[in-house]
Amino acid sequence: MTYLCRSLALVGLVTAWSSPAAAQFVPPSQQFPNAQTTTANEDRVYSANANLTVPADGVLLLRSLTINAGVTVTVQPNAANTPLTVVCSGAIVIDGTLDLSGQDGTAAGPGLGGPGGFPGGRAAPGSTFGPQPGFGPRSGVTWGRHGENGGYGSPLAVPLLGGSGGAGVRDDGHGGGGGGAVLLASDTSVRIGASGAVLARGGAGGPVQFPNDATSYSGAGGAIRLLAPLVDGTGQLDVTNAGATTFGGGWIRIDSFDPSAANGLQPLRATALSLGSWLIADPFQSPANPPTLQITNIQVGSFSQSVNPTGSTQVLAGPQTASDVEVTVAYAHFQNDFTVEVSLAPDYNPLSAAINSPVGTKTVRFDPATAPTNGDCVTDATGAGTCVVSLPYVSNVFMTATAVVRRF
Repeated sequence: MTYLCRSLALVGLVTAWSSPAAAQFVPPSQQFPNAQTTTANEDRVYSANANLTVPADGVLLLRSLTINAGVTVTVQPNAANTPLTVVCSGAIVIDGTLDLSGQDGTAAGPGLGGPGGFPGGRAAPGSTFGPQPGFGPRSGVTWGRHGENGGYGSPLAVPLLGGSGGAGVRDDGHGGGGGGAVLLASDTSVRIGASGAVLARGGAGGPVQFPNDATSYSGAGGAIRLLAPLVDGTGQLDVTNAGATTFGGGWIRIDSFDPSAANGLQPLRATALSLGSWLIADPFQSPANPPTLQITNIQVGSFSQSVNPTGSTQVLAGPQTASDVEVTVAYAHFQNDFTVEVSLAPDYNPLSAAINSPVGTKTVRFDPATAPTNGDCVTDATGAGTCVVSLPYVSNVFMTATAVVRRF
């Protein structure tokens, strides 16, 4: 019998932080020492509709950025599907539209996520298996559901995480992609004008034709963070779920010297909108070796299969009597205690039964002095180690394994 487990390893990031005073302000353009500097002296002005591809490292350094009124700049993901970080030594002015939304599901297939977001799940027309959940944490699950963002991530929008995908439905209707994630950071100011908008919406579910399917399922909204000494304007920040539900909205975070100056902005149905003065653009740029999290092995019964660093699909042969799936997670360069969460999401489920997604957690204790072993979690003095998380095994079901840092 053949069983399939796919691994998606999301980078887990940790730090300790406090709210710095304005006197301690470090210009964002100086907070990215490893970013490419080829465009750092460019005053980029968009006066016509255009596509913007996220740089390979996710960071676009400019002197200034302007999107004129009536102009839409659509952000395309890079190969690694990282969020977009725009850092300017001068002003950022958005009088047009910056769009990082997830794609809608179509009759042909699910929608892709915006940059940093996750794709929707496939429908299962005429199949003996049920529909596919969306991808990403808190994605749409069995039998269809809208993706969610507010159930994970941080109100600080650090680290940046896009929205999860919506599920497919039983007979037709592919899920929508999750909204992307963006940080707009300036040494001077960020302004979203009256005609301006930053969009990180979840994509709508695909068309439904089969009479028994009342709706398809949309992706979750993504994340928008604005950071500068002055953030103001009266434009829109949109992280809504296209399904027009009361959940599935994303995160919006605004950090400036005077957060009240941003009161004129119009956030649309954010799960959590927060204002503050935490002016650290990316706390994970400073370490030479940032924290990482990677699934390295999946075992079913007596059969195991190593997972290569790219997280490619692995096929496992295992007995139907297996009771657990053991997922081995490797981590490195952590300097704090944290909790790793591993989940198994069913890809296609038997129509005769609804399968819930098993979730397991392990707390990793880090102590540089003693480098302790905590249960299945082994950490050395450098903050590196492995952790084995056991989850219930379900026979004859295709599963996707995902590992994330849940709390730190």
